[in-house]
Amino acid sequence: MSEAKRITQVERAVARLRRELDSLQISQPRQQENASIGPRETSGQKQDATEGKISLSSHIDPPPRHKTQTNKPWYQTTSGWKTLLELVALPFAIGYAVVTFLSWRDVRDQFTLDQRPYVWLTPTGQAEIKYLPDGRIAWTYHYTNYGKTPANNVRVWPYMKIGNRDFEKLDSEAWPIFGGVIPPNKVDFGTAFSKTRVTPEEAKVLASTDGAMQIRVVITYTNMMGDKPGESSFCNMTVGVENFASGAAAYCGGAEYNYMK
Repeated sequence: MSEAKRITQVERAVARLRRELDSLQISQPRQQENASIGPRETSGQKQDATEGKISLSSHIDPPPRHKTQTNKPWYQTTSGWKTLLELVALPFAIGYAVVTFLSWRDVRDQFTLDQRPYVWLTPTGQAEIKYLPDGRIAWTYHYTNYGKTPANNVRVWPYMKIGNRDFEKLDSEAWPIFGGVIPPNKVDFGTAFSKTRVTPEEAKVLASTDGAMQIRVVITYTNMMGDKPGESSFCNMTVGVENFASGAAAYCGGAEYNYMK
């Protein structure tokens, strides 16, 4: 090969190498430019993204209120035992309140019974019976307040039975007879007059026959407060006397006519 051809080939190879180098230098800046040319976020796009994030966060459900609460069984928690003890103690508290109320009521009732007035027949030991000239029988009876407080609003209803007749409401100016107030241990009295009139001969027969004359007295009263009414009833009859002045009396009629409430 001639000298000239070799030089020509060398020059061609050099030129080709230059072109390849030039192409490499040109392609590298283009890649950097292409990377910088990609889509850029504008301020509007950033705002939209921010708004999207805000809107998403506004719809998030709130967290549970008791984050620290565990799923332990009730017997492993203080609140569980507290609730159990309260439920167990409740019936005992109610029972204690009921027992206390009943005890207080019993004490109150017992105190009321202990302090209330009790009116009853005074044991004179003798029947104070008189035969009047007009044929009526006069029977004087005595009664006493055996209680610790005065008997108030006292009312007296006397009845008398002569012979085989029934008990009859007795002649009085007022019915019932008003006895007023009877302090404790005070002895009061009343006189009943029979409606039935008898002859002196009949009176002697009545006086000598057991039970031929009977008197029943009903007394009602209250305490000083005006409540807790009480009632006493007693029945007396003549017993084997020769005359009215020296006669004795005994109870008659049983529990139906002799009671205190």
